[in-house]
Amino acid sequence: RTGAATWVLLTDERGIAARLGELLTRAGDSAVFVRPGQHFEEAPDGSFRLDPGNPEHFRELVDRLGAHRALAGVVHLWGLDVVAGEETTTLELRASHARTYGSALHLVQTLGDHPTPARLWFVTAGAFPVVEDDTSLSPAQAPLWGLSRVIGNELPLFQPTIVDLSAEPVPSEVEQLARDHIRWLTATLQLARATAAAAPAR
Repeated sequence: RTGAATWVLLTDERGIAARLGELLTRAGDSAVFVRPGQHFEEAPDGSFRLDPGNPEHFRELVDRLGAHRALAGVVHLWGLDVVAGEETTTLELRASHARTYGSALHLVQTLGDHPTPARLWFVTAGAFPVVEDDTSLSPAQAPLWGLSRVIGNELPLFQPTIVDLSAEPVPSEVEQLARDHIRWLTATLQLARATAAAAPAR
C-alpha cells in the first residue's frame, strides 16, 4: 500500500483511541486526536479540542484538516464515555447525550458539506448483550446504532460502520478494529487504481 492515510479519532477516556492510533501509525497511516472541551484549540502536537455541542467547532476542525490533507475516515469513540447509571443526574444525561449523539449529528452535517466525505466509524462498548442477563451493558450508547442506520440509508457516501466492543474491551478487539480500517482502506485504494487504469485515455 502506498501513501499515508489520515484518520481522525474522536478520543475516549478508556485509551481505546490511543491504542487504535498507535496501531494505525505503525501501519504507516497518521492519526489526529480530537478531545472534548469547552473551547476550540489546536495543540502543538497536532491534536484538537472542541465543544461537542458546537457545530461551528466541527466546521473549523474539518476546514483546518482539509487544508493540509485528505481524510480517509473519522472514528467516533465518544460514545465509550457515555454516562449511565442509577445515580446519574438529568444534567449529566443531557451532557452525555450532547457529547455522543449530538456530536455525531454535527459531525455528519459538517462532513456532508465537504467535497469528499470521509468514511464514518462509530464505536460503542456493551451497547448490546452478548449473553443473557448481562449486567455490564451501557444501553445509553444504543442511539448511535440507530443514527448509523439512518446515515447509511440517507447518506450512503459516508459508508457508516458501527462496532460494538465488549463492555470491557480487550486488546485483541482494538487490534481487530485497526485491521478492519487498514483492510478497508487498502481495498478502496486498489479499486481506485483499477478504475483509473481501466478508464479510456483522453
